[in-house]
Amino acid sequence: MDVSFVAEIDDKMVGFVLAYLTYVREKVTEACMIQIFGVDPAYQRQGIASQLIQRQLEECQSKGIKLVRVMVEERDTQLQNFFKRLGFGRGHYIDYSKNL
Repeated sequence: MDVSFVAEIDDKMVGFVLAYLTYVREKVTEACMIQIFGVDPAYQRQGIASQLIQRQLEECQSKGIKLVRVMVEERDTQLQNFFKRLGFGRGHYIDYSKNL
């Protein structure tokens, strides 16, 4: 299932959201993971990112996917607030990483 989208204005790509489907521990359920998204700096602050994420959420809902996740850097309060405005809340898990 495709859950990635591109925003175009006048045949020019101005934004994108790349996501994939996976399974998560909670009740072994299918979830959509937002991997990366962005908007051309010349088109930022026009609601394009919000529209892309909202379109992605609608697509997931239409396919019966009940969980959408995104990882945000702990210090990036601007991005955290963006997702909070879209109805996302902090999850129950802490990400652990190891650089090799």
